[in-house]
Amino acid sequence: MDKSVQRKLLGFFEQYPRKTYKSGVIFISPDKNNQEIFFLIKGAVRSYTLSRSGSELTINIFRQYTFFPLECAVNEIENRYYYEAISSDVTLYAAPQHDVLMFIEENQDILVDLSRRILRGLPGYFRRVESFLSGSAYFRVYACIVIFARR
Repeated sequence: MDKSVQRKLLGFFEQYPRKTYKSGVIFISPDKNNQEIFFLIKGAVRSYTLSRSGSELTINIFRQYTFFPLECAVNEIENRYYYEAISSDVTLYAAPQHDVLMFIEENQDILVDLSRRILRGLPGYFRRVESFLSGSAYFRVYACIVIFARR
């Protein structure tokens, strides 16, 4: 992330409540009506869902200077995932969805940076889908290793 974009995002989000979570705390879940966008400034957060058998399926791991769940606000859909702190002290800001969307719309540099990051992540997502559809255990393991190495 460009340093000027990072400073601008921090400047925006710093006006909202700062929250800290310990590892293992689930702070967003499908059963709660979340109306906030979180901006991660320290630690790591995992988003996951539960399979029909009850197994946890990791969807994404968010790192410093990412914000989520943006797709719910942009598409006006309900959240289907759990968001869990996976490092010792996760620190983030929580801003109202509407405010974040307005900020992105008014700041083209933020929108361009966000688009670049999404597009940078798509090849890994496609590789993951391809590996699950291929049916080959070897290819699935190989794809996961490649994805994690690039991250």
